[in-house]
Amino acid sequence: MTDGLRKTLRQQPQYRLLDTAIDKAIAALARETSGVAEAPHSADAPALALAQLALLTLVRLQDMIGSSASAPPAIHLTPRETECLQWAAAGKTAWETSRILAISERTATFHLTNAVKKLGATNRRAAVARAIGLGLIAP
Repeated sequence: MTDGLRKTLRQQPQYRLLDTAIDKAIAALARETSGVAEAPHSADAPALALAQLALLTLVRLQDMIGSSASAPPAIHLTPRETECLQWAAAGKTAWETSRILAISERTATFHLTNAVKKLGATNRRAAVARAIGLGLIAP
């Protein structure tokens, strides 16, 4: 593995565990290919090149998805938005939700629309799916 890549892995906390796991994987690969427990650097060149390529691909993908371990912004739904989404997940319409929560239909629609926007969804169904996926509401 290139020294620059290893240095990058060791400097960034999100990659330290990955760096350790790679060392273990290369050591295991070395044992399998040579039949003896040897240092990870003694494994055959094609296997090491493949391990390097896999790691580099993983690092690039992580950088493309989100710049170095920055967590996605937290989505904060109000209790009423969460409650309306939960009822939408149960198949209730805005009118039915308004009767259950003792609010107007327009208010239920308002909370659902806000939740859709905050979740970056295109409609209520997509918002419900995203909220379930993020663990904001129960399925």
